[in-house]
Amino acid sequence: MFKSSSRLVLGLSILSTVGLYSLLAASPATAFILSSSGVTVSASDKNQSFDIFFGGNVDTKSVSELLSKATFTFLGFSTVGNNTEASFKVLLSNTSSGNVSSRTSALGFDVDQVLLGIGKSGGNGANTRVSGLFSNDREGSFPNQFGDIDVCFTDGNSCQGGQNGGVTTGTSAEFLPLLAFSGKVNTFTLSNFGVRYQSIDGRSSDGRSFNGASGTGRGSSTAPSMPPVVEPTPVPPVTPTPVAPVVPVVVEPIPVPPVVEPTPIAPVVPVVVEPTPVPPVVTQPTPNPDPQPVPEPGVVGGLIMTGLAMLRRSKGSHQ
Repeated sequence: MFKSSSRLVLGLSILSTVGLYSLLAASPATAFILSSSGVTVSASDKNQSFDIFFGGNVDTKSVSELLSKATFTFLGFSTVGNNTEASFKVLLSNTSSGNVSSRTSALGFDVDQVLLGIGKSGGNGANTRVSGLFSNDREGSFPNQFGDIDVCFTDGNSCQGGQNGGVTTGTSAEFLPLLAFSGKVNTFTLSNFGVRYQSIDGRSSDGRSFNGASGTGRGSSTAPSMPPVVEPTPVPPVTPTPVAPVVPVVVEPIPVPPVVEPTPIAPVVPVVVEPTPVPPVVTQPTPNPDPQPVPEPGVVGGLIMTGLAMLRRSKGSHQ
């Protein structure tokens, strides 16, 4: 199976430009050549591992909660007749998060050399095959505008659907893919990593609801740019200013004048005043005067009449 150069260029271009929720966590001792165009594997990489992280989308719209991870361990090359087989052990994990659950039902990639016997079993020559979590190797394409891939590993009959196989949210499982090449091969490059999601349920952070939806996800072998970690500015220790010792002030007590004893006062001798004897008062009785004689009523009347006659006479002389 010979591929056109345009297909390879398209696959590499997509891989190098797509934004993914992924990062690389390869073993420190790995000799894999990791780049934006893929992972180059050589004989010296035997028993070394590299990680591929996948994002996810539904109907070509990204769903941040759809996540998967695949750890590839290269088990080495073997020669079968005139051909070469490259063996891997892949630990596939569904790491979907938040309120979204899913099933990662297939994994695939491109290879820069022709693969032999994809989808075939038995025979006398070397064939590409798989065991473990997935039982079928297929060529074709992933849906959701992902595009063509050289090989996918699935439980389905095509890369489009994975039936009930795969790993669900929070679970992991291993599968053992074997890639068969024509002739003597000691290096090759994998690229355009992808996964198929099915049984997507829940509600995404942007408000979309899913009920048995399906989607795809792209993976990368390069770490995305991460925001720099701002280290807090160290605060210099505060050196306390030495405080001068406080000299106690001695206050001399104010002398208190001696208490003057009061001059003793001579006792007062009471003076006894003898009362002056009062001579008795002798009251002499007042003698009664002799009684005056009272005129007789007839005399009084005569006097009155005489007075009136004199009064008339006096008035007449004046007239």
